[in-house]
Amino acid sequence: MSAFSEDEFAKKLLALRDTHESISGLSSWCLEQPQHHKKIVSIWLQVLKKVKIEQRLALFHLANDVIQYSKRKGFEFVESWGTALQKATTMVRDDKVKNKILR
Repeated sequence: MSAFSEDEFAKKLLALRDTHESISGLSSWCLEQPQHHKKIVSIWLQVLKKVKIEQRLALFHLANDVIQYSKRKGFEFVESWGTALQKATTMVRDDKVKNKILR
């Protein structure tokens, strides 16, 4: 496993597409980095603030995938993502995207 790089992770987030393959691939990568869960969530929130509204849905799908898997495996991402998701949902004003996220 290579060393965790904040810049590389940010690039991965920017390249994320709203497809099952893209989301599950990056989700798996995140879950392989449990010792960096706080950095991962922090960078996720920073990137979410920068991207266009259309890409935010893919980022929320990524967060959901990581959280769901973490719940089953007992990883620490669940708590880390709690506050970040509260902040992030206020950044989504587009009704179509907001309804999909709140589901």
